[in-house]
Amino acid sequence: MKQLDDTFSLLHAVIHDEELQMKAEMGVEISGQQLMVLNYISKNTETIQRDVVTFLNRKAATVSVLLKNMEANGWIDRKVPDDNSRNKNIYLTKAGNDALILKKWTIFIQSVK
Repeated sequence: MKQLDDTFSLLHAVIHDEELQMKAEMGVEISGQQLMVLNYISKNTETIQRDVVTFLNRKAATVSVLLKNMEANGWIDRKVPDDNSRNKNIYLTKAGNDALILKKWTIFIQSVK
């Protein structure tokens, strides 16, 4: 049991260091809603902005600002497809995926402590 506790402590320390490094590099931390959106996009590859509005049950303008900030942080890309200029497809970037994985690990480690 002690070896398992030591392993979780080491894993927690590594993840904490990664979180601090990410925060230092980006200057931001992921909010709960941003985490939810990153997770949603990772599971729904054909996501458009309206899907996120429905998922979060928020006003379109609120979601637009949220996504704009996430795009500015480099976590997502929003692109207008050639065949439909009214929709914006939303894609998870590598930085967004890395941030999502790191945050999920942090939550997991905190839950087993």
